[in-house]
Amino acid sequence: MGYSEVKCQICGVSFNVSRYPTKEEVFAGVPWRPWLEGATHDYRHKYECKVGGCQVINTWQAELEFSDDGRQDDDDHPDRGSDRLHDGDEGYCQPETGSVEEKYEYDTPNESEEEASIGSSEAANDMMDAADPEPAGDLLYPAILESLPATRPDFRYFWTKHMRYIYENVSSEDDRLWMDYQHVSGPGCRNTGGYNGCLLSAEEARGCSTLQCLVPKSPSTTFLPERIDEKFETTSGFFLSGLCDRVPGVDDQWPAAYPPRHNTDRPKAANFLLFAEAVPELAMPFHPTCLEIFKRACLHRYGEVSIQALTDWFSLDATLDVMHREFPRDKAVRKGSSQYWDHWPGDEFLAANPCFVPSLESYLGKAMARGSAITNPHEAAVPIGDCSSTSDGDDCFSRLPFEIRLELLIHLGPDDLAKLRLSSKAFRTLPQYFFRKLLQHNYPWVYEAWCTHPYSFWATKEARDVREIDEGWRHQREFLETRIQILKEEALQDSNNEDAIAAIREHLQQKEAEYENIFQSQPATHLPVSNTDWYRLFCDITKNRQRINGLRNRERIWKDCNWILDRVEGYRAAGRLGPEMTDTERRMQTMENHGRRHQLRREALDPE
Repeated sequence: MGYSEVKCQICGVSFNVSRYPTKEEVFAGVPWRPWLEGATHDYRHKYECKVGGCQVINTWQAELEFSDDGRQDDDDHPDRGSDRLHDGDEGYCQPETGSVEEKYEYDTPNESEEEASIGSSEAANDMMDAADPEPAGDLLYPAILESLPATRPDFRYFWTKHMRYIYENVSSEDDRLWMDYQHVSGPGCRNTGGYNGCLLSAEEARGCSTLQCLVPKSPSTTFLPERIDEKFETTSGFFLSGLCDRVPGVDDQWPAAYPPRHNTDRPKAANFLLFAEAVPELAMPFHPTCLEIFKRACLHRYGEVSIQALTDWFSLDATLDVMHREFPRDKAVRKGSSQYWDHWPGDEFLAANPCFVPSLESYLGKAMARGSAITNPHEAAVPIGDCSSTSDGDDCFSRLPFEIRLELLIHLGPDDLAKLRLSSKAFRTLPQYFFRKLLQHNYPWVYEAWCTHPYSFWATKEARDVREIDEGWRHQREFLETRIQILKEEALQDSNNEDAIAAIREHLQQKEAEYENIFQSQPATHLPVSNTDWYRLFCDITKNRQRINGLRNRERIWKDCNWILDRVEGYRAAGRLGPEMTDTERRMQTMENHGRRHQLRREALDPE
């Protein structure tokens, strides 16, 4: 079938979206993340990237430089564990376990080893001139070199050697570059291999490549509850898998999820019901943050979370026809959907975290700070225009009761509302609670205004984070248990070290409780009704909602979730979700109907 990517069933975006780092992040040595480095350099936009101020670096050499002992950090490198040799751009090979050995690009250097020492800035500049002649009239690269930190002489020398313009040494014929070169975003980056780090911050992109699945319970296996099970997992026919930070192709292998949950470490994540033998075991893939948006869409519509609605929809709509043709995805999603995800400039919001939005949190904090003195939601918001005159003249709206006026306003969009307030004095002064109601009506996806539901632990972490938490706890527990064993073995005849052992056991219990608390749900921001300046918040959201990447993405996902709920309600009204069929039987029927429609379509196109 060829390579194809698994996408989030809820929002339609690939789990292999990437983000190219910025120059500042590279210099700071930001820890490796699967989504932070971006894809390998896309040669299709080599010349556009030159204009955009982009660069490339030798990533393997960069990681060697950041290592304290001159060796590669196996935990941080995406190719950790490989025994291959890495070729540097200076024409030498360096084994993974070897030390860093700098050599000249040319066989006969023009200066002595002493003159070319790492500590010499002049030698570093000479090396830069010899290996990478500076293009005439281009001042960007020298400016970058001048901006490098001067605290470590070898650091300046290193970046002089390995920082490159896109067009100086990147060749599509050089296969080595696909392994060891990293694209660095410039302000005008046009590379579709990853989103521009200058337009999407690392904090905003966190979690964009994290997969989780709803896995069907096996009818032949007794389901045993585990710690951190959510309520629906004990009562429904599905459970949550662990997390996976990078997802292989559909035809490669199933994603490896961590931690393994309910004896499942590789959920069979699939977007379509295609193979009869695997249909009962297929798991629905999604971003953990997208599931949180779906929960809140359910709360907004039904007053309760309904994971069953999501699994019912998957059993009826997980077909090529629905997912590729009928689902009204955002045009940016349709544009990016390809065999490999295309990261088009301007669509960076697709990779922004919809739950934890730094810019939105800033606006929410300002609204609460400004509203700290507001104790009554009926208090008038800041009026507009000149309200010194109490006479409304011939204003027909002034004859209506105040409650009727507010009811009229709630049905207007922000632009129409602003125009009406300017044209009629009857609407100049409005209470704070009206703007809270207006915010909930026009922007229900700003659920901080009405929802108190906490975030699941899974939405707050990546697989890498969970693994580090588990490994840290395991090492700490083993250390404390070893201390207890040593105290027991070293105990004297007249003393059993009982006090010391008891103290360590108490400390161990305390650490275990702290470890368990990490996996609890996390409280979400909730705005108090009284102490919030709802008018200012409504104005801020109206003005900036398309500029805030995470909020724009949340609005998009909210629409997708409500389309899913509309489909489920339609199926329920048609009697297609009755108790007479199991989920597996419903899935099989969906696959058979889909196959039958395709057969009829082929026969219509080719009657012979």
